[in-house]
Amino acid sequence: MKEPRTIERPAGSGPRAHEIGEHGTVVVSTTLDSIVVRGVAGPLARLVAPDEPGILTEATPGRFVVRTPAAPDWPAAGSGRSWLESVLSLGRGARTIELEMPRDARLEVNTASGAVHASGIRGGIAVHTASGDVTAEDVGGDLRVATASGRVSLAGPGRLAATVRSVSGSVAVSAGLLAGLTLSTLSGRVEAAGVTDPALDGSVSTASGAVRLALDGGATVVVRTVSGRTRATHPAATAGSRWPGWVIGDGAARLAVSTISGSIHLEGPRPAAAADTSASAAPDTPRTSAHDTAGAQAPESAPPALTDLPQAPVADDPTLEVLRALERGEIGVDEAAHRLEARDEESRSDA
Repeated sequence: MKEPRTIERPAGSGPRAHEIGEHGTVVVSTTLDSIVVRGVAGPLARLVAPDEPGILTEATPGRFVVRTPAAPDWPAAGSGRSWLESVLSLGRGARTIELEMPRDARLEVNTASGAVHASGIRGGIAVHTASGDVTAEDVGGDLRVATASGRVSLAGPGRLAATVRSVSGSVAVSAGLLAGLTLSTLSGRVEAAGVTDPALDGSVSTASGAVRLALDGGATVVVRTVSGRTRATHPAATAGSRWPGWVIGDGAARLAVSTISGSIHLEGPRPAAAADTSASAAPDTPRTSAHDTAGAQAPESAPPALTDLPQAPVADDPTLEVLRALERGEIGVDEAAHRLEARDEESRSDA
């Protein structure tokens, strides 16, 4: 049986490339300013830059871990640089860690404020960040992002399932096929666009952020809001007769959308090239409504009370509390990663 290949580098820093195979995992835990990861052909995961002893790696079967210790631990022994020289060099400009990995492998990232940019990865992505923006292009699979205030933009030409939890960052998701959609934020703007998988059973929840949906395919969209405006300009949407919301086509996919004061807008499908996946898109502008729930057939029951609404993330969400502590500098990236991994293990055992 062929043994996985590794490429060794200076003693103590670990290998710079490792064969993880098409379905392996790359884990990045870093304090640097930005993380750039590209999906490529072949079985190798590779650290492209920076090639320094301070970047530590671990290689095990099917898994490649890359991490940077906190600044006081830099540099590694034998690098010839003092700690003060390393700290000063870190302040001279933005620092980026670049990696390549197999397209169908999975990526996991833990960072405090580093911006994450991933492209060409189809095996799924999981990101925990306190304030760094997350951008993923040409991606697919199971995408999970938790952030306190970073903006999130996820886009892929094929099937993807997106789960995003945020306190104040805006969220934008665009997919060739929306197989899963669970988006929640307190105040950030939320956008979702794509063809709905008939099996989709998703939710979008926000307190004050505006929600904008550009859906293609059959869907039942149930909306709940206390004071936000609801409207539809989707050419195929008809108002629900027994509940607030709309039906598109056969209504196979189901999507529950709730806000407290944020507006909800259902619009028509967007051309693939024109799909807006920018998390910093301009605010919603007024349009003539083709179907406005205020003027549609009234639901048989009264609008839901505040206590009946599916709630956006709250302050005691354990994952977001860890990220907030990381953002405040109370814990480091490694400690945050350890706590989040323990939370994931606990969730899996409960399930």
